[in-house]
Amino acid sequence: MKTYQNHLASLNNTKNYNLRRPVFRSSAIFPFLINSHLNAKIHFLGYWLIKRNIKEINILISIRDKSGKILKRFTKIINQVNAFTIDIKKELDIKKFSVFFGSIELEVFSTQDMVYPYPAFIINLDGTKTSSFVHTCGRIYNDYEDFQSNSKFLIPETGFDISNNKQFKPFFAFVNGKEALDNTIINLELINQTGQTKRKKIFFKKIKPYETHFVNFLHDKEKYFFLNKKGTVRIRHNFKNFFPRFLAGNFDKNYHNSSITHTYYDLSEKKDKSQYWLNPNKKKFCDMSIAIPILNHKNFFSELAVYPNFAKSKFNLNLQVYNQTGKNYFTIKDFLKVNKNFKQPKYVNLNELILNNKIILKKSESYFGKITISENKETLTRLKFGLNLGKYSKNNQAIESNICFNANVPVEAVLKKKGTFKWGLLKNRNNSFIILSNISFFKKNYKNANLTLKFWNQKSKKCLSKKIIIRDNGNYFFDLNKHTRIRNFLGKNMPGWITVQSDNPFVNGWYLEISKNGSIGADHLF
Repeated sequence: MKTYQNHLASLNNTKNYNLRRPVFRSSAIFPFLINSHLNAKIHFLGYWLIKRNIKEINILISIRDKSGKILKRFTKIINQVNAFTIDIKKELDIKKFSVFFGSIELEVFSTQDMVYPYPAFIINLDGTKTSSFVHTCGRIYNDYEDFQSNSKFLIPETGFDISNNKQFKPFFAFVNGKEALDNTIINLELINQTGQTKRKKIFFKKIKPYETHFVNFLHDKEKYFFLNKKGTVRIRHNFKNFFPRFLAGNFDKNYHNSSITHTYYDLSEKKDKSQYWLNPNKKKFCDMSIAIPILNHKNFFSELAVYPNFAKSKFNLNLQVYNQTGKNYFTIKDFLKVNKNFKQPKYVNLNELILNNKIILKKSESYFGKITISENKETLTRLKFGLNLGKYSKNNQAIESNICFNANVPVEAVLKKKGTFKWGLLKNRNNSFIILSNISFFKKNYKNANLTLKFWNQKSKKCLSKKIIIRDNGNYFFDLNKHTRIRNFLGKNMPGWITVQSDNPFVNGWYLEISKNGSIGADHLF
């Protein structure tokens, strides 16, 4: 793990840019599971040509079986901006199978500096009633220096939900690196909402190079420990020969549907100074801020998950709600109080919180919540939350998203940026949304954002363009089903991408795919 300060120093908006080592290989490796009802696909955009002005990149794709044996290897030359999909079922052309486990590695090579060693790929699990996503998480290190810079501290992984839906069971998955491992033990700490913990061990006698493992760590009887509520798990491991960010989430018992995300560092035992951030101007900036959509249509909800995964700190969370014009609709102070003995996950249904405060949201408007912490002596550099977007459904058939995302601390260097560039997936299966906001870490107003939205399909070299303005603290909800011209441009059920060019560095957002049964697959924009 790198400290947050070292992470910032490795990017090109710091004074250390000229000392930074250029990146000519970036990579991702995803474990996958497919069967007759579930497929795995990789989606990506040729963003390197826009963001880095690189003329051409080469991608080496290696598909392996569970044991690490290469089943297929091929290359893609990317020299134009398009939407791309790799359909693993089609690539393997397996006619009959029940459940097939394996991995897909994507290695991106360029003669120009790509800055980041982890590329913007998405794995998408398409089930009978769900379509779930997560971006690049695991990868094989480039070289020894890459390994050293990311392995200074060996940290447990955590930060995802064990679903309380009885039809689903939790898992985490990983692909081993280049070296075999013997007698490997993973220690788990199951954590319920009362703060109780239950420990268990997972033992691997031998893990082959590039071997894939899906770890179903909870039996039906063990789920009673969570008292019919959500919970989480802390994963203590000793993996060093690959970047140990696990694919995680929940499958239904037949592996036909899923909700996936990725794990994140557990810093609850860290005490060093690098865990904390100094607010450079407390009069102007919030100590921390996050901006999350509040779904406001019938039976939908937005839930904030707060995990016990951060260094000891004491803070209260406040909620400010803004409509699409940037109007501060209302404020709820201290809706969640966190003390230094915070040991259990907390789940705050923002829709219920608002309703309990006797506030009615208008169905004709769209809303975002800006969450900040009350004035505090110390601000955490890495404060990770979960965003669960979902819909109440009959017979509890729907499963919500579980998006891992980071709070924003006030970094003054951001203000020197002329704008920002974001991009996200339009799955185009049932109901696809892009949700954008213009919410900053300023305590008072910052400025409006002028945006150019571009839409990219899988065939044309051209794109469709749309200009919008998002007011300061405002938002914009894009519903693909209401834009016939853009949907026709993408093609029937064909995935595409949106790029967002803004003259304001604080524009950010999310992409959603809402299935017919109300299940939501989602992630934050790149």
